[in-house]
Amino acid sequence: MVLNNLSQSLAIWFEPNFFYPIVQETWLPVLKRSGSPYMCIEDFMNGCIQSLDFPGLNAGEKTQQIGLFKVGKRPGYTAEQLMEKTFTLTIKLSESYVSYFIMRQQIEEFLSMADVKNLYMAPLTISLLDDFGFETMAYQYNQLTMTNISNISLSYAARLGQFNTFTVQYHYNYFDIYYRNENGTRELLSSTADAQYETTENLLNKINNEKSIAENAIGISVLK
Repeated sequence: MVLNNLSQSLAIWFEPNFFYPIVQETWLPVLKRSGSPYMCIEDFMNGCIQSLDFPGLNAGEKTQQIGLFKVGKRPGYTAEQLMEKTFTLTIKLSESYVSYFIMRQQIEEFLSMADVKNLYMAPLTISLLDDFGFETMAYQYNQLTMTNISNISLSYAARLGQFNTFTVQYHYNYFDIYYRNENGTRELLSSTADAQYETTENLLNKINNEKSIAENAIGISVLK
């Protein structure tokens, strides 16, 4: 199966064990009974992915009045702070709507309070490929939260040979960027987690410093 046109040169895939064991146990027998060649739910769902809306960046600007003129300046935020950390997957409806109800059960299990799951889902990876199909770079979205799954229309008027789709939306906290070196080994190029945690650490240090200054000032005033 050709998942993408060669000119697009990308592959989007769920990591192994992305789906919960109960989802695997429920739907893998259904796939086997239908004669599907896929050996796991992740492979089946990877084959159903149609597209992903890559999140953009709207930096905006800050304006300052100087005399009769307004001067535009960059905002006081980093790129990581300005990003809308959401993306939307468009997934093809498979036979008997199996792909939809796999994702439906996944989000229901994720939100279950009786059997509490991990705080985040497993990562999702976008591989950027060259014309020969080899990976050049990869974006890996980490600490995923599944936030939305669209509705579908169950209609007798559905036409044969027409591919219908549904969407799933996720929120992520950070992403890692990998590239392939000259030996073909994947290496970490950058991670927005570093900037995120560094910013948090700097903020905590600033608060602690201000707290120490205030405590010292109080101590000096008491001594006087």
